[in-house]
Parts: sequence; C-alpha cells; structure tokens
Amino acid sequence: MHRLILIALATSLLVTNRPATAAEPNNDFSTAQVLGAGILSVAEDLQPLSVVPPDTYLGTLGLFGNVEFVDDDSSPLGNGSASGIGGVPTNSGSIDFVITGFGDEDFSGVHSVSGNYEVFVEVYDFFDDLVDSFSVVRTLAPGVVHSFTYSDFEWLNGSYDVYINNLIDPSGDVDFFRFTGLTAGDAFSAETLDPSGSAVDTVLGWYDDAGALVDFNDDANEVTSLSMLEGIVPASGELVFAVTGFDDFSFTGVHGEAGAYELRLMTGGGAFAGDANGDGKVDLLDLDILGANFGATSGATNGQGDFNGDMAVNLLDLDILGSNFGNMQMPGVAVPEPAGWALLSATGLAGVLRRRG
Repeated sequence: MHRLILIALATSLLVTNRPATAAEPNNDFSTAQVLGAGILSVAEDLQPLSVVPPDTYLGTLGLFGNVEFVDDDSSPLGNGSASGIGGVPTNSGSIDFVITGFGDEDFSGVHSVSGNYEVFVEVYDFFDDLVDSFSVVRTLAPGVVHSFTYSDFEWLNGSYDVYINNLIDPSGDVDFFRFTGLTAGDAFSAETLDPSGSAVDTVLGWYDDAGALVDFNDDANEVTSLSMLEGIVPASGELVFAVTGFDDFSFTGVHGEAGAYELRLMTGGGAFAGDANGDGKVDLLDLDILGANFGATSGATNGQGDFNGDMAVNLLDLDILGSNFGNMQMPGVAVPEPAGWALLSATGLAGVLRRRG
C-alpha cells in the first residue's frame, strides 16, 4: 500500500509539474514569454541559423584612394564578425570606404562570403558634434567588393565612424522567459534539461530587470553540454533567462544547434541536490525517481536522479540524496533522522529495484 501511495503521489506531481509550452516570438528581452506564478519549467526547442551572417572586412580610403585603415571584427553591432572603424578624418569633406568578405585582405575580391548587411555612417564636425548620420543595406556576393563614396561641404575638417550590422536577417533562434511570483531573496538554480535525448548543446543567460546580462553558462560541468546558473531572486520577484545554442555567447541566435530542451527553475529548497522532481523537498518521492532510473549509464538528468551531473544514476547519486534527505520537510510528514538514512536508502532502493525486476 505504501508503494501504491508513493506511485500515486509521483504521478500527481508529474501531471501538475508538467512544463509550460513555449510561445513565439520570444527572441529578445522585450518579448520574453511571461510565465505565471507557480510555473517553474517550460519546454521549447532550438532551431539552427538558416542564414549565415556575412563575415566582413572594412577599409577606409585616403586622399589618393589608398586603403589607410582596415578592420575585421570591431563593429558594436552584429554577431562579432562584422567590421567597424571610428574617428576617420574626412577627405576634404568626402567619405570613402570599401567592404569585402573575410580573407580578402587586399580588397581584390578574392573571397566566398555572401549575405545581407547594413552599414552605418555617423559624421562629426571639427568640434566633435554629430552633424549627420545615415545607413544603407547591401548584399555581399562571392568575389564582390563594395565601394562607398559620399561628400558634403559641412563635413570639411570633420571625422566619421563607419560600422556594419551583419544580423539584419531575423533567422536566429534564441528564447527568453520571464519567471514571475517568486520570493525575493530566495536562492535559485536554473538549468536546461534534454528530456528527448536530442543532445542539444545549450547556453543559458540570466538578465536583470533592466535587460542587462548578469551571467551566463555554457556547460554545467565537464561531462554535459547542458547549462546551469545559480543566484538570488531580486526584489522584483522575477527572473529572466535566455536559452540559445553553442557558441552564441552574445545571445543573438547565431548558432547551429537543433533540438528540444526544458528550462527548469528551482527556488528555496528546490535548489538542494537530491530534489529530483523539483517540488522543493528531498524525500521518498525523489528516492522513488532515483530507483526507477537506477543503473542508467548515459544521458540521465537531475530530474531522473543524476545529482552529480555525470549523466548516470548510481550509488554516488544515492549518497547525495541521502546527505540532503529531509531538506524542506513537507508540513505534517515525518522525516527520518539522518542516523536512519542508511537503512531507509537500502530498504527503499531495494523495494524500487524489486518492483522494476
């Protein structure tokens, strides 16, 4: 009867704690999907970039048409492979520059880069005040070098900045989620899971209330490509996370990852190692989950009893569960004293394993 009750409780928790379904678009901080109070997990999938941003080279020209300054990856916009140069003197009121693809260092057209980009120009007068700004969209093709020439009498003795945005095709996939109704000051642990075994390689980012990146994590440990972050819930009682694929550390959606994932948030007691079902307690329900998956040797997650992140469920995980057993005790339910853990773990696990045999 005891086992039947445990199975019923576990089934009930699995139903009530089912992850929320993601809703698009949620590809930036301002459009983050808002999850209602009490929702602590969400299921989504990543799609690879369908259009590769062009990797550019930028060169500014002098009075005699010679390339004076060259840049590869210094633009403040784009995915990190866009070019930008600042503080370039105007040539008697004229602006002249060329753009080509990566590898074409002498701007002769020897490259295989293609794609759309937008180039921005900002012009400053002698006193360094902004007097003009404009942009133009172009399409780079293999073997092509783009030349740009502009002039204006007001630009005499001035300077200009020129920089490229190579992410003008909105084809990248990154997912933002806002968890609400949390208790300020609680410790939290957020992690990505791979429930379908897609081997998706995630990057997880944590953003503050103003939209600034606080921290990010690529791999939670040396044996997994999933991600984990820990911290304290701010005064607002809300947490915003972004999930993208490796190696999109700027969270622009530029990656080649494809696969389903689950983002799970644990707060308070839920941050304890050994809490397999994420209910904020380490108890017999977690032991039952560990037992059901005992012996798994690859691909296991925290939710299946892998508490040390080695993607297996074994005696090491049982020891972790035991050392945390009783944390965040459910009101009205007696929890065994630590001294009785060895007996409980042996008999509980044995019962689970017998049921599986």
